[in-house]
Amino acid sequence: MYRYNVGATDVFGDGTVDAMDARMLPLDRRIARVNDSAANATDGYTVRYGVGALLCRLQPQALGAAATCSTTASEVINTHAFTIVAVAALPDEGARATAVKSFATHSTFALSADQPPIMASGAVDIRGTFQAVTSSNGAGPGVPVSVWTRKNVSDGGTPDTCYPDEFFRSGTPTWHPSSTAAVKTLRCDSCSCTSNLTKVQGNSCTGGRDILANPALSCSDGNQAVRPEEFPCDLFEHVFGLRARNDGNNDHFCETLITADDPKNTGTQVGVDELYLAEKANWIVSDTTGFGARFVGDSRLVSCATALTKSGLIWLRSTCDISGTVGSPSQPVLIVKDGVAKVNADTVIFGLIFVRSTGTEALSPTTGGNAEIQVNGKTAIYGGIIVQGAADKLNGTGAIIYDKTVMSNLVTNLTIPDVYGLPGSWSDTVAY
Repeated sequence: MYRYNVGATDVFGDGTVDAMDARMLPLDRRIARVNDSAANATDGYTVRYGVGALLCRLQPQALGAAATCSTTASEVINTHAFTIVAVAALPDEGARATAVKSFATHSTFALSADQPPIMASGAVDIRGTFQAVTSSNGAGPGVPVSVWTRKNVSDGGTPDTCYPDEFFRSGTPTWHPSSTAAVKTLRCDSCSCTSNLTKVQGNSCTGGRDILANPALSCSDGNQAVRPEEFPCDLFEHVFGLRARNDGNNDHFCETLITADDPKNTGTQVGVDELYLAEKANWIVSDTTGFGARFVGDSRLVSCATALTKSGLIWLRSTCDISGTVGSPSQPVLIVKDGVAKVNADTVIFGLIFVRSTGTEALSPTTGGNAEIQVNGKTAIYGGIIVQGAADKLNGTGAIIYDKTVMSNLVTNLTIPDVYGLPGSWSDTVAY
């Protein structure tokens, strides 16, 4: 475990500096006395108090096994526990008490940086000469994935998938940004796939090992059909770590919306996905009626045009076609679009688009949800798309290019842990 150490400061306020002082958190606006009367400023009680902290970086354990800590980074998971030890005293009364409470952090942004560039719970339809640059380690080290869906993949024209090296060698890539910078990644909006190593072309394929679908593509070295239990039951949970829909009939598809009491509208139940986004979104494009009324006067409420100049988690609740240059390699975006997402021609995006199913009705496993995305004309998405429904038409001459730098920065920037008190951890049985 780690212990906090502030250094040689009289944190406890007793006129001395000892080892306990060095391990207490610095508290500002300290209260020195309590219960003084207005007539006499010294007839109350002198108080002294301090708080120490211990950090435990948790190791992975089997269900039911005791938690263990480690100081080795390669051995720990993305969940930390810490224990707060509070000491308080009334020195003039000879009274002293110690209380202990433990907490844990848990990141609610669950997406992997190796996310495939195209993922949908419904069908994927690729048209024209659209390109998908594979996530080279999408299914494990050295196992590429370009498309992952629980439904079918269809195509028209000559769409291709390929590895990043093949894609960038076909044109003249540049560094983005072009100047020397801490974060640099290759950019080539006009590059294309040229080889036959991994390709979907004209209703047939010559490789197909990067396409995970059901039914499976008929390739000599392709994959087996994706089984229902092999695809995430709830895509909202897949991205954010929060289950928003339940599987009510054990078919491995989460169709039933989970609701909770709306803290801003007594007596009303709201989907937990909306409540989550209302709390976590950095920027919101919304109407201001119904659920959207809560955003009136909220500094996060901006126009569509303004939102697309920002970074972080952008929630598009109302109509807002995505266009222009959105995000950057160092400050990528996670765009959550409700219902239908449209990406216009000549758009460049650094980050991920998640298209969310809406409404309180149960989703259909046949369609995978009621969300859909349409990508038109010449576009370049450096990152990926995830759809709670169909990737309806990926059209034109655009490309979705998996980018490790962009996805890693997205995961890092959005991974702000929530803190939970551990039940039963409060104790005053030990005194210090």
